[in-house]
Amino acid sequence: MAGRGGVGTGVGVTIALLGVVALGSTVLAFVFWARMSNATKESQQLKTQQAEYVTDAEKNNDQVRLLLTEAKKAGRGSLVAYLQQQFRGVSEKVTGSPGETPDSLNKKIEAAVGGSTVLRTIDELQAKIAQQDVAIKGAESARAAAVENLTAMQEKQKAAEAAMGAAMAAVGSDVKGYKDGIDAARADLNTRQQESAAALEKIKRDAADEAARLNDLNSRLREENLVSQGKIKALQKERSSETLKPQDEATLVDGTVLAVVDADGTVYINRGRADRVVLGMSFEVYGESGQIKRSADGDYARGKASLEVIRLDANSSTCRVTRATRGNPVSKGDVIANALYDPKKTYSFLVYGNFDANNDGRSTPDEAGEVKAVVTGWGGKLVDSLSGEVDFLVLGSRPVVPPQPDGGAPVAIVQEFIRLRNIAREYDRLFEQAAATSIPVLNENRLRTLIGR
Repeated sequence: MAGRGGVGTGVGVTIALLGVVALGSTVLAFVFWARMSNATKESQQLKTQQAEYVTDAEKNNDQVRLLLTEAKKAGRGSLVAYLQQQFRGVSEKVTGSPGETPDSLNKKIEAAVGGSTVLRTIDELQAKIAQQDVAIKGAESARAAAVENLTAMQEKQKAAEAAMGAAMAAVGSDVKGYKDGIDAARADLNTRQQESAAALEKIKRDAADEAARLNDLNSRLREENLVSQGKIKALQKERSSETLKPQDEATLVDGTVLAVVDADGTVYINRGRADRVVLGMSFEVYGESGQIKRSADGDYARGKASLEVIRLDANSSTCRVTRATRGNPVSKGDVIANALYDPKKTYSFLVYGNFDANNDGRSTPDEAGEVKAVVTGWGGKLVDSLSGEVDFLVLGSRPVVPPQPDGGAPVAIVQEFIRLRNIAREYDRLFEQAAATSIPVLNENRLRTLIGR
């Protein structure tokens, strides 16, 4: 019984132990399962966190493995630390700041290089720098040459200054002499200026006195002129039978046509050498004396023809026809007229103004000489003033007076203006005086008509 009991006890103990072991194993298994579950969760979390830095696929990438190798060689514990170090170095080299982010760094690179790459941009810049270096070297060479030339010029300038200094020293005494001479001349000039001022003041006083004297003289001359005009009128009345009156056109008849040779157009007139006819004298031919009339504007009508004396006899002359009117030939008994000629009297002429003697369309004072030559050549007498002895006043065109110059005009222009103004005033005065004293006035057109020119 005792043996059974011991066996049973041992079995029980064994069973109890087995139970305890089984329970411990269960507990251990439960503990291990819980730990393994936690480890699995932690492993999954680690994988998830690791995927944020590098994935399994990326680990097998050749470039990533190369970077890991480079990181190990560099003594960095992780690829991230290695990449962070490299990026900081690149950022600092590119922008000068290690704190750039990839995005900000990329934007700055893009702004700097545009659509190109950094290396290409650097290569282009280096090429430009090389070109600039070449240009700088050329400029340096030119500068060196310029400096050399400048140095040479400075040396020449120094030599020239030295020579000039020597020359100045040599002429110093002469300059002093010139200065003394200039001072003396200035003093003499001042003296002469004072003398000139005094002389000018005297001239002004004399001019004022002379102006007063001339005004008095002018007044006396006006009075004498009035007296003279009265005398002229009286003389004209006395000589009314001898003076050619413009209103009596018949008195302009100077002769008649004796004969006409139709074969050669030769005309004979009853005035010759004894009547003071000269070669070259011309006459205007009219059918009768009543045709020698003036128009409304005072011009004489042209005759039927113009004659020129080509041969002289004692009491007759031979003429040629210089102008003829078709259908109205020169005939025996026609009368002839020439305002400058009278067979019984020598006329006195006053010629004044501008004339167009050569028919070029321009009237000038010089051509008045040709008119005067015709007057004297055909027996007329020239006078210089309008007096009672004047038979005709021959007036050319009135001189053109330019606008009065201003106070700043040159002296020559002012003097020319005064000269022309005085000529025009004298022209007007002669015309008015002739009209007032009934002296016949012939303009150039009337003169040409009445002398057959």
